[in-house]
Amino acid sequence: MSIEEYTLADSVKTIGDYAFENCGIRDISTYNAETIGDYAFSGLIRTSSLHIGSSVRTIGDNAFEVTLIENNFTLENGVQTIGENGLYVEFDFEADEYEPITIPASVRSFCGNSFPEGTVLDENNPYFTSVDGSI
Repeated sequence: MSIEEYTLADSVKTIGDYAFENCGIRDISTYNAETIGDYAFSGLIRTSSLHIGSSVRTIGDNAFEVTLIENNFTLENGVQTIGENGLYVEFDFEADEYEPITIPASVRSFCGNSFPEGTVLDENNPYFTSVDGSI
């Protein structure tokens, strides 16, 4: 299945497990969703942008695993829990051309391998600290 663009209805609160796995969607914005299920967007190739809005509280295991992002990635303050490999994305542009992913102050828990290399921690996060770039 290949979907270039898909708009979620404002009433959608949960994006279920495997909902858009390997589907080819190009632009992703979570709108009013509160939960993104396991493998919901995993395996996407050539995704132009990914925006995870402030309404999202939980990102499931492998939700964006091996998703290749071409342009930008936004993770707003609001996310509280990120599952294993939840945001383990790859970037298809030079490292000096993008802002690193910032773990927002709202994140309270995450599992191993949740983030790609170069991820930084919001200095206002009361739950975690960073020492020499390691969380």
